[in-house]
Amino acid sequence: MSPQEIIEKLHELSSPKLKAFAEKLTTTKYPILGVSNPDMRALAKQMVKNGDDVAFIRQEPKTYEEVMLRGLCIALHKTDIDSLLEEVDSHIPYIDNWATNDTFVGSLKQFSKHFPVVVAHYEEFKSVGTEFERRFFGDVLMTYGLTDEYVDYTLGMLQTIRDGEYYVDMMKAWALATALAKYYDKTLPLIEEKVFSRSVHNKAIQKAIESFRVSQEHKDYLRTLKIKVK
Repeated sequence: MSPQEIIEKLHELSSPKLKAFAEKLTTTKYPILGVSNPDMRALAKQMVKNGDDVAFIRQEPKTYEEVMLRGLCIALHKTDIDSLLEEVDSHIPYIDNWATNDTFVGSLKQFSKHFPVVVAHYEEFKSVGTEFERRFFGDVLMTYGLTDEYVDYTLGMLQTIRDGEYYVDMMKAWALATALAKYYDKTLPLIEEKVFSRSVHNKAIQKAIESFRVSQEHKDYLRTLKIKVK
């Protein structure tokens, strides 16, 4: 398929109902067509298999779905980590919303095998990055760094990400809540010592309380650790 045929395919797959739903959940500068993630993943696999993604990726994306599809294709590329990071670098400037960011990061499965290299490559995002560059970095830490080998490093690195913006705060809270579910004993001291901002701290506790992976006993204790508004 040519790039134009791929764009036409996205329009064919679109749904007014999905468009309305996505527009309620997502704020983006790109027009939303209303294509489901499963349909975009299937299309990306077909494109990469047939080599149709190469020309498509070279084009400037003009819709939310084109940005999403571009990222999904990049994530499917079987290449060395340096080449993959170059492609990821080229895509990050198009990320302007949580959905595109989180879907892209979650699809980059090769990052799990090269976590230290990936973190070193994007570490500067933690302090000087845009809101979504910092969310991208936090998402990478949460998705690929909450393992037995890297959990201590990840919890330390999360503390260094500059917050104060909604989508960064939400990512840090989500990462902390996930850490509480997977590594409660290692993460709890950060909550008890109130290491993070009130916004991140309280949202992390809220998310942990809502999680099925956190015991009732732990939830009851976490409730007592919320920072009250003065």
